[in-house]
Amino acid sequence: MENFWNQTVPNWTMAIAALWGVFEIIRGYFKLRRQQKDNERDVERLDEELNEIRKQTTQFEYQTSIMSENNRILENGIENLIGILGHGQEAEEQRIEIERQRRIIDIRPNFVFSGSSSNPTSFRMRLRNQGSTASTLRLIDVSNDSIIVNPLNENAEIERGQDLQVTGRPGQGYNANLATGQILIGYTDIDGNQYQQNIIKNRGGYQIGLPEMAVN
Repeated sequence: MENFWNQTVPNWTMAIAALWGVFEIIRGYFKLRRQQKDNERDVERLDEELNEIRKQTTQFEYQTSIMSENNRILENGIENLIGILGHGQEAEEQRIEIERQRRIIDIRPNFVFSGSSSNPTSFRMRLRNQGSTASTLRLIDVSNDSIIVNPLNENAEIERGQDLQVTGRPGQGYNANLATGQILIGYTDIDGNQYQQNIIKNRGGYQIGLPEMAVN
């Protein structure tokens, strides 16, 4: 009996210790998985907050640009009207020019950042039109070979509040999550005026420039 206990007790002790070690490993694994999921949720939340800041920033830039252009038109109009006071024909021409410039501001499309997603083999971004209707959409240029952008739908018309999808893939040997470059898109307003808008893709997201009228 004494020999039995001398052999059995240590074996049971070793078995319990081994089981406890396995339990600790399993518990540690699930703890790490839980921490990883928490970290992923934190990263997603930070990405959403950063995207919202980008949206607000581009909206503010556009509104500031509109106010600046309106002020410039008003100042130019006042100066010119004072200079030609009493000359009816010149005053009428100035009035027509002011109306033309204001018309352009009213009908100009403007795309702002609305969201994005990517993986190593592809990327997608959404641009929301906060201006007037845009048509004849086209891809004008891409700055380098690290990103390849799919052609835009030239027949599409993007109304105010609608999104334009810009998609692409990385160039040979690049990762779409890390690839950087500039994308220049073009479009036309309802009066046929043409515009260009620059998009910068970097590792932290996208930066959307203001629309510029193309010189014919």
